Amino acid sequence: MHHSYVGTEHLLLGLIAEGKGIAAQVLGTLRVTLENARAEVFRILGVELTAYPPAEPPPDEKPGRIGLTLHYSNGAVVRKSFTNVADAATFLSAQ
Repeated sequence: MHHSYVGTEHLLLGLIAEGKGIAAQVLGTLRVTLENARAEVFRILGVELTAYPPAEPPPDEKPGRIGLTLHYSNGAVVRKSFTNVADAATFLSAQ
């Protein structure tokens, strides 16, 4: 989607794309596929599916960083940095 932020829609699509976590399994039992979830996210955001940019950024564009800070109820704080949403979603699915 090439947004400058990570929203819940990115996490949802990342969890479904990863396919191995509990969230992906639950969504799979509800017959939620990556294709129909992506189409629904694009519909809500008002983006045409045909306007979806290529998966690879242009060669002269530096990849963005995704910063993630988790605050646990026991007071622990974990800070991570990722270069793509799929890695962030994979990390979150393991937590």
